[in-house]
Amino acid sequence: METNTIKGFIEEASVKIGNTNGKEWKRAVLRVNGKTMASFDENYAKDISEGRLKVGLPIEVNYTTDGKYNTFTNIFLTEAKNIQPLSDFKTAKNKEVDWKAISRGKVRHGVAVAFIQHKGLVELNGEIIDRMEKFVDYIMEGKKEGGKIDESVF
Repeated sequence: METNTIKGFIEEASVKIGNTNGKEWKRAVLRVNGKTMASFDENYAKDISEGRLKVGLPIEVNYTTDGKYNTFTNIFLTEAKNIQPLSDFKTAKNKEVDWKAISRGKVRHGVAVAFIQHKGLVELNGEIIDRMEKFVDYIMEGKKEGGKIDESVF
């Protein structure tokens, strides 16, 4: 088994309760920096249930992995200033996050929701997609094609 340490903020803290062969068990589950770990130590389950281990708390976790499961063994509280925010990390391919593309996707989502509210669920075709994309361009960049907005979409 491999032993690792991870520092980060708790993204999920929950307690799973089950019964195996008539014996009740509690499993504490934590997710830190996207890594999910569990422990059958009832003290950790109690700390989660009573709010001492909760989402947003900065921690350092020692855990073991067998390649399939991650089991945390020790948890240490740490100061938030000792944790590098995830937004400062680079993607797995060592490229910077494209925040403009993410923003365009969120705006595109809003335009699509407005379209669905107005027209209902209709079959998408190239013309509708092009019109919605023009609205995304206008919202993101303030550009209007030909000096006016094509209102036929509405």
